[in-house]
Amino acid sequence: MDEIINTFFTSYFNFSSLRGVYIEEKTPKNMMATPVDEEGWYTWKPIKGALNNNDYRRVEEKLGVKFPESFIEWHKQYFFWIATAH
Repeated sequence: MDEIINTFFTSYFNFSSLRGVYIEEKTPKNMMATPVDEEGWYTWKPIKGALNNNDYRRVEEKLGVKFPESFIEWHKQYFFWIATAH
């Protein structure tokens, strides 16, 4: 499973622009690979995920779902932050 997950992320990072719009006081500084440009965009970098299996179990209990183990292993690899304007 690790090889499939690593291949996915390698491909994703190689073919994605990894660009995001900067939102002051919300954008995690440790995920910024470049400064914000004149139009408000920056290139982000992935950081290692910090959730453990117990974290996923708590979410499952809260939502009343059961995640496939393959999804958990994939999702645990990196932390992705998506800013919303609202």
